[in-house]
This record gives sequence, structure tokens and C-alpha cells, in this order.
Amino acid sequence: MLQNRAISPTISSPVSTELADSLERTLADERIRVLKRTFSLPDSLQSFLGFLLILLLICGALMAHLVLSTSLHQSELRLTELQAINRAMEQENTILIQQIAESSSLAKGMERAQQMGYQTAYERRFIVAGGAETAAQTTP
Repeated sequence: MLQNRAISPTISSPVSTELADSLERTLADERIRVLKRTFSLPDSLQSFLGFLLILLLICGALMAHLVLSTSLHQSELRLTELQAINRAMEQENTILIQQIAESSSLAKGMERAQQMGYQTAYERRFIVAGGAETAAQTTP
């Protein structure tokens, strides 16, 4: 069954409005008292110093969290930049390795040697140094 929460002014009487106002004041006063009891400031010097110490510890922890989270975020950004640089260097390395492999193949080396005037040696040729014959003959 649905009910209208607001009392219409035509049905209400002065007594019911007084009761409603009194009930609202009582509930509001009770809420305020509960809030004051829960969140009241300390009333002695020792409890105030304890409260201040706890408050300072909480503020210090929040500042430490803030500093650590910002440095962590900066480190993540730097890591992302370094990873991008690393990927670019790996790509350049791959290109260089491929170019070196293409330019240093055996066939290309043989072709360049022939262009410089070298010929393929099909038989062995020994070159004897000047004093090597006499040194070989004197040793037993």
C-alpha cells in the first residue's frame, strides 16, 4: 500500500504540526549529540597532543603516499619511453644485420676480389722466406 509521506495541510491540525516539529527537533538534537560525541575534539592537553600526533601521522602517511605514487608514475612514463627507444634500436639493429648479411655474402666477396684483380687459386704456391732455407738446413 502506498502512502504519502508528507502530511497535506488540509488534513493536519495545529497539534499534529507541533508534534511533528517537536519530533524533528528531538531527532535533530539527538543526531547533533551523536555527532558531537563521535567527532568531538579532545578536552585535555594530553588527549589533544595525542590527537595532534595521530593527525600528523596520518598527514605524513598521505604525503608519503603522494610522493611515492608520483615517483612511480614518473618511472612508468620513463619506462615507456625507454621501451619505445629500445624497440626502435632493435628495429635498426635488425636492418643493419640484414644489410651486413647481404653485403658480406661469399659470392659478393668473391665478386669484389675478382674486380680488384685477384684470381682463384687452383694450385698451392709456397713462398720461401730469405733465411728460412739456411735455418732449416742447419738444424738436425
